[in-house]
Amino acid sequence: MSSPTILAIINQKGGVGKTTTVINLAASLSIMGQNNLVIDLDPQGNATTGLGKSNQEEKNNIYNLLIGKTTLEETIQESNIGGLDLICSNLDLSGLEVE
Repeated sequence: MSSPTILAIINQKGGVGKTTTVINLAASLSIMGQNNLVIDLDPQGNATTGLGKSNQEEKNNIYNLLIGKTTLEETIQESNIGGLDLICSNLDLSGLEVE
């Protein structure tokens, strides 16, 4: 089995198309037969909602994973696109640095 490929789409400036790129790239790769996991680390949760999930999820989100309230297995959710899973964001993520 080959090692997974990790892609990080990052930029400090807003409005440059990071979320749009992630959603379209992950969906395209999944349609082509690759399994993908999108981890939404933006407190606004636009990748989460863009992939059809709620960014208001109280339990299974990246915030609760990072503070140890949930496990990785509990946090990963299936999207509506086969082969594309998601770790959802939540607004609580914006306060994580303070905690």
